[in-house]
Amino acid sequence: MAITLYSAVDEGYSVNRIAGMAKLVAFCAGYTTVDGRKFTESVIKKELKEQHCIRLYDYDADELEEAQSEGGIRGKEWMYRVAVFK
Repeated sequence: MAITLYSAVDEGYSVNRIAGMAKLVAFCAGYTTVDGRKFTESVIKKELKEQHCIRLYDYDADELEEAQSEGGIRGKEWMYRVAVFK
């Protein structure tokens, strides 16, 4: 069975290659979606299917509360953008 490769790019265009979903879930630990949800395998699959990528956000406690209630924070930049590596 082939392992899917993912690429995670930070804002400085540094690329991390991640082999497999389990490692991707581990890589996403500590980050959230734009609306403050934690990354699980099902969240990752849904985001990749709908948006073809995921964006990882690093919110502090106050920002996380705002993101969860408002669906995001205007002007907050993502830390990593992850897509399937082809």
